[in-house]
Amino acid sequence: MWPFGKDARLRQEFAQAATEAVHRDLPELAVSVSRGTFKLEGASVECDLESWFSQWQKGGPNKHLVLAELTTSLKRATRKPRKVASAVELVSPEAGTIAAFDEVDRVGRLLLEGGEELRFGATACKGFEPSLGVRVYVTEVADHRLGGRKATKVRSTPKTEGELRAQAEAKDAEEAAEAEQEREQRREQALSTTTHEAIVDRIKAAVMPDEDDDADQAKLYELIDDLELLEPTLDHVEAILEGVAESSPMAHFGDPGPLVHYIEQFSGNGYEGALFKVSKSRPTSHFLWMLGRLTADEDDYADEALEIIRGYATHPATHDDLRDRVAEYLPDRT
Repeated sequence: MWPFGKDARLRQEFAQAATEAVHRDLPELAVSVSRGTFKLEGASVECDLESWFSQWQKGGPNKHLVLAELTTSLKRATRKPRKVASAVELVSPEAGTIAAFDEVDRVGRLLLEGGEELRFGATACKGFEPSLGVRVYVTEVADHRLGGRKATKVRSTPKTEGELRAQAEAKDAEEAAEAEQEREQRREQALSTTTHEAIVDRIKAAVMPDEDDDADQAKLYELIDDLELLEPTLDHVEAILEGVAESSPMAHFGDPGPLVHYIEQFSGNGYEGALFKVSKSRPTSHFLWMLGRLTADEDDYADEALEIIRGYATHPATHDDLRDRVAEYLPDRT
């Protein structure tokens, strides 16, 4: 039951004051207080009084402001949403001229050829900036809340919205067909530049000896773009790994770079086996990094990857700089 507790008298005083305030500002609604809840029966609105009582209690000489805020919030809760006028597309555009336009408020009036005046906002103008005296065509209208009609879509050309949609759809279809045709041409061209041998050669050619054996990322992305035009295959993965193996052992192909992003889509489907096969006998910086990624997972791949990394420490083909980094990838490193 409410009011209750040691502040029961104050709560009762607040409930009475709040009820009187709502009766004054919302006389059309029935008010009741039950279990600390203010109910407006005519609007199916409920309000928890406890938080308002706390504010009112602290209000001191400004308690009346808390009550005003309470009634304002209830007014908002009971306010019916404004009905939005439905827009109607015109069968034929109506020609007119911008008779007035406020640059600050971005609203104005159109004078149609038949003499009717329509209100409009700048957002209704599609594809052009409204200015005084410009000839326009109204293609969509709605009822204005102050009476009469308002223009909801205004164009600079005498075409209906249906015609414009059909035109846009036709253009989209044409562009899609052109894009697919271009893609097919690129796919045909890629067939000759994505053979196993071509992939190996392109990766080796991307490595720049004058740049500390960093690979040209633009060339690598071009290669991957070509591969993605085709159906991805494990042969592509094997060719990429061979390209890495035949490049400088300290070549840097990115962290992880486009090559790794592409081949890791075959994770669990042949990638790991292909990597183990080529990396065992061809120690490279990039293979060490790729093997290190596999050791993060606790599975059979992690064990084999770790075994190959350990082998790099004593492998005769391991570059001295690479040998120094092997310990970084071992779990017993300090």
